Amino acid sequence: MLSRRRFLGYSALQWAASAGLSALPALGLATATGARTFNTPASRPATPLATLGRVPNVVVGTGYGSAVTALRLAEAGHRVVMLEMGRLWTEPASDGGIFTSTLSPDGRAMWFKDRTEAPLKTFLGLDIINRKIPQYAGVLDRVNYDEMSVYVGRGVGGGSLVNGGMAVTPRRDYFQHMLPGVDAAEMYAKWFPLANRMLGVNSIDPDWFEKANCYRYARVSRDHAHQSGLKTVFVPSVYDFKYMAQEELKKVPRSALAQEVIYGNNQGKLSLDKTYL
Repeated sequence: MLSRRRFLGYSALQWAASAGLSALPALGLATATGARTFNTPASRPATPLATLGRVPNVVVGTGYGSAVTALRLAEAGHRVVMLEMGRLWTEPASDGGIFTSTLSPDGRAMWFKDRTEAPLKTFLGLDIINRKIPQYAGVLDRVNYDEMSVYVGRGVGGGSLVNGGMAVTPRRDYFQHMLPGVDAAEMYAKWFPLANRMLGVNSIDPDWFEKANCYRYARVSRDHAHQSGLKTVFVPSVYDFKYMAQEELKKVPRSALAQEVIYGNNQGKLSLDKTYL
């Protein structure tokens, strides 16, 4: 498998912004030799960096830190190029989905692997979860180190494409303990609220939670936790709970309620390519 640095040296997604733009228009998408296209225009020619002229700001990656950095630079009037190892996930494949099915994954699931590597790899010691797949520049990668493995997103939006969408503002006393050198008053008055607005963070309607069929098992777990003396809280998310309510009614295509998450959500989720970028 190509290293991140080497891959970026061969081909990269290049994004640029003119002065004053609040979004960065895509200029081109990197390709990978031998990758299957799944009937998508995923492999269009990349724009050579040399044709852009001098660009003073190069941001490596398109995840959370990179997306914020690039946007703020562009808003300040600076030209920006973003380099991304993965593809721009915007075009549907022949099955109509941009991302692959969680239960029947294909090459779109994993970054150049011939078998999926879901976080829950085995059940009762048996590997019945993972599937053989053709190698492709898929959306999820597992990077293995000596003592740990790390899951990362491959594509414009980075980890926001494949995470659970949870968006928790830390308790202020925890924050102050861990980062005593940071102005907590400014963080909680300005920066956390701004990030939540930009990311589209929302919370579930407690009344809907109590009656939604899709949350019946969560309610059982909640009730048993309370009986054991434990407390529970609702976790804010970047998944649109209003969309989920429509999924429950079968009025819109299902995504979260179709178990989509680790290989990307086709609907409902506000990943960085739909917010900061």
